[in-house]
Amino acid sequence: MSGRSPEDAVATARAAFDSGLTRPLAWRRRQLLGLRTMLTEDATRLREALWQDLHKSRAEADLTEIDLVVAEVD
Repeated sequence: MSGRSPEDAVATARAAFDSGLTRPLAWRRRQLLGLRTMLTEDATRLREALWQDLHKSRAEADLTEIDLVVAEVD
């Protein structure tokens, strides 16, 4: 983690939203593509975390978490 508190992260996100940064379509597309990249490139680590936290199998993690979000981004 970046060392920031959750409160700081929320304040930063709110300030970005309030500034209008999130309005342009190009910005939103970049964010979605970044999310897609994270999900596909770090899928193994995400599956491991889902197993540790929720005891989701690889197939369940892919079906209900990873692949679902990737499909929504696409």
